[in-house]
Amino acid sequence: MAKRPASIPARPFNFPQTPYDPRFGRMPLSPYDINLVREFVVVSEDYEFIKCTTECGTYVNVAKPFTLRSVEPDEGETESDTVTINGIDYVYTSENERTASKAGAYDENQIITPTYYEDEVIVAIRVHTGIVCHHERNNSAVVWVDMNTAGRQWAVKIVEIT
Repeated sequence: MAKRPASIPARPFNFPQTPYDPRFGRMPLSPYDINLVREFVVVSEDYEFIKCTTECGTYVNVAKPFTLRSVEPDEGETESDTVTINGIDYVYTSENERTASKAGAYDENQIITPTYYEDEVIVAIRVHTGIVCHHERNNSAVVWVDMNTAGRQWAVKIVEIT
């Protein structure tokens, strides 16, 4: 019986080497997928995305998590159209503020908390969001989504009574 050369590793059942990794049940990431998760520095906040910079200083738009995205008002208006979710009507008044109302109940002002602040570092993952920034020079698609590692959510806005 001929010996196999030392340069060829032994494989079970003489199957050829494949990139499939049975320990994880999937193919390994391609060399093009190295930057799937990155950190960005917040510059400003918009209704559907956050304007950020990379470590190189390049500007990138990162989408907010789906539940934190808001509807931008039409030009010249201060409030958005009403959006109804599970029987509750939401009217967005700014990038991080909305009013929730339900028939027969009181209205509730809500804000995103904790808020996005300038120079904050966020972690984002690369996906296709379907959001296109039409007001940018090149109508670029937003391909990064904030992973919400800060645990942001809509909460009741506390009104100080004097």
